[in-house]
Amino acid sequence: TRVFPLKLQGIPAGRDSKTKRRKHENCDLVSFNQDSFRSYGLQKSCNAPVSLDVALGTARAFNALRQDPSSHIVFDDQVMVFWTRRPEPLSFMHLLETPQPGQVRALIESVRRGPPPRGVEANGFYLLGVSAQRSRAVVRDFIHLQLGAAQTHACNWFEKARLEDCAGSHMYFGLSRLASSLYRHDDEAAFRRDGPFCPSQLPALLARCALTASPLPPALLGLAVQRNIAER
Repeated sequence: TRVFPLKLQGIPAGRDSKTKRRKHENCDLVSFNQDSFRSYGLQKSCNAPVSLDVALGTARAFNALRQDPSSHIVFDDQVMVFWTRRPEPLSFMHLLETPQPGQVRALIESVRRGPPPRGVEANGFYLLGVSAQRSRAVVRDFIHLQLGAAQTHACNWFEKARLEDCAGSHMYFGLSRLASSLYRHDDEAAFRRDGPFCPSQLPALLARCALTASPLPPALLGLAVQRNIAER
């Protein structure tokens, strides 16, 4: 097909500069509207050809995941959709963004009790991160690993990132909240109404570190030091 038949729906496109509310776009996964994007005289999507069945299947699968609250997380400038090769609950994913202490403790205890069931360990886990660039969908990240490994890495993330209050209770913070703490918020009312905001795909980067056990980028240390100095 010369034109991608379905758009990917609900792709985050940052926030409105005036209202600070989140914006979403419906985007083409394959788009060639400038001569500089074309090669060998090919027109439109023929520059990155896929069959009609594959194009329809890709868009329908993404849109289904985007509409299912249990299968995606939305940040200001990116949506992460995730799935497994065989159906399996992925509630631990939403704990990364909105951690509930009791549920986090249950996750840690379940992982620490021993190896996951054979089916979970062998099941494939997939994550796709997509943002919008005007009318185009931009693939920002793709993760593929075993589901058991993803759960173990998430458990380790919570254990290393937790804080304790004066009463000795554990506190956990979501990805957007952690990323937002590195930046200044001039409008406290908007912060309370619309939630944390920070640029540069940072929450999604933290998600990759949490799920793959990757080290945090050194640049985050500089941001944290600058934020601490500014708060003095």
